[in-house]
Amino acid sequence: MSSALTVFDRKLLTISCAFPFPRFEDRSLFAYLKSLEDRQPWTPLVPNASNVKIPVVQHVVCKGLTSFQIVSELEKRELPYGCWKLEDVLRQYLGDVFPSCPNMLHSFDSLCHIESPFPQLFSRKLNRDGIVTQSDRDDATGVRHVAAAVALQNSDEMAAYANSLADAIKYSLRAKDLCLEDDVVREHLETLVNIASYYQSWSGSSSASDSD
Repeated sequence: MSSALTVFDRKLLTISCAFPFPRFEDRSLFAYLKSLEDRQPWTPLVPNASNVKIPVVQHVVCKGLTSFQIVSELEKRELPYGCWKLEDVLRQYLGDVFPSCPNMLHSFDSLCHIESPFPQLFSRKLNRDGIVTQSDRDDATGVRHVAAAVALQNSDEMAAYANSLADAIKYSLRAKDLCLEDDVVREHLETLVNIASYYQSWSGSSSASDSD
């Protein structure tokens, strides 16, 4: 159904999920993640997402986090020796918060550049370099670039969501309530059924491995 959206519409719908990832003047990435405890620093790209249930599998993508101070000299004592890089710190955090979930991680060094026609949707506490400060950014100054992080999570609830939507489409198809060609509706319906099957297979694999 989202195929009716333009490329620009899709970008606007997802930017609030991905960025900005807060960077602080006086705090390292390790300290920030530690302060979150069991909360997530990103919005998962799944419907009705929450941290109530451990996902079956999670894929985290981040961009520009290497611009952080990753770990202070004092904080290095809290980590295994030599595990002070970005990937080390993120994997430590993911392992602590999602201990039974396989976590995949991809990191890119460059920041996300904010250019027209993207609107300025950021807090005034964010300076032009995307860093959280105590003072407000003035009206004439925009944010030039920010760090970003997003997570795609798979849980057993996803199959139920996809199946429920497929059932609703089947009912509307029978009742002729959809203002779309039948072939188009059936194509979307087949996609939803395949998605539900994919999530069920992941959940089944996870349950089998847990029982072993």
